[in-house]
Amino acid sequence: MELACEWLCSWSVETSKSSKIPTRALDFLRGRAGSVGGPVVVAAAKRIQQSAIQAGDYAHLGIIIDTDGAVKFDLKTTPLPALGRYSRRNIEGHHITRRDLPKVLRSWSWIYPYFGDWGKGSGIGTTTKEVYQTQFIPPDEAEIDIELINEVGNEYVFRFAVDRSIDPAHSGSEDVALRFMNLLQENIGAADIFAGEASVEDYLASARVSWELIPVGAKREVLERLFSRPGKFDAEAKVRASERFDLLQSLRPISWISGSSGFQRYFGARFSENLVVFENLSYGNAIYIMPAGWEEMSRLSRGDLMDRHSSQVIRLIHRNGWQGRLERIVAERR
Repeated sequence: MELACEWLCSWSVETSKSSKIPTRALDFLRGRAGSVGGPVVVAAAKRIQQSAIQAGDYAHLGIIIDTDGAVKFDLKTTPLPALGRYSRRNIEGHHITRRDLPKVLRSWSWIYPYFGDWGKGSGIGTTTKEVYQTQFIPPDEAEIDIELINEVGNEYVFRFAVDRSIDPAHSGSEDVALRFMNLLQENIGAADIFAGEASVEDYLASARVSWELIPVGAKREVLERLFSRPGKFDAEAKVRASERFDLLQSLRPISWISGSSGFQRYFGARFSENLVVFENLSYGNAIYIMPAGWEEMSRLSRGDLMDRHSSQVIRLIHRNGWQGRLERIVAERR
């Protein structure tokens, strides 16, 4: 993806697939339950660069660039079970272990040969032990609604929404919301909870860059968020990301940066209020070193960024010796 759509995007509330609803989304859901608010939907607005669509990052959703250069997509799609466990559960259902219930006795039987020789006959063995009860959770069979809500140049803003509304006052609403958020997260790398009556303007506002600072040392958290995005991340890419993280960590940043929109395949290291370094996961791409005002600069496309701020932003391509140059720049500017 291009610069304007390559900041880290996971949940719209920034996190990876999770066992709990992010705090802000949960507060919103509970607030609607405790008021006169109506249904909510699990959805997200996401900026997507044309190059990402051409690369096939969203082909599993049926979003493609046609031969005439126009974006093509279906208004509704069923998540593919092969994409991951939440998409599979959505179609097939799944079993959960009920550790809150008493254990029950369960027996297993098998046939065995006498003295290891089937010619001498066989017997039946049985064992019984206490086990936790299980419960089958039927599939939701939910689909994802897709809507193009804005288009500027080679950048598109799509609204993705699970096609089932949720009643916040229902006793099981939080469980349903969590399932739907994980489903959407797995498919588009973003998820949030919106009021059922949310407008296009509300969704567009949510797609603007919103930054979150992550404590130094949180390597696992940063990389888990990075690899939760749609895209092709092989073992080599993951090793490369880990190595680049370690390099930036050795330069002693004061925090890591993650954002809810834009620059999807980048993670950022903040060295001071006036110095932020964004590292690209893709081999051959560049590091962008930005001064104060990086929050606004990050909303620009790669081309616009360099056209408007070339005197302030350093684009450091991954070529021989780039590590040493990065160390010198950080030492001089921090």
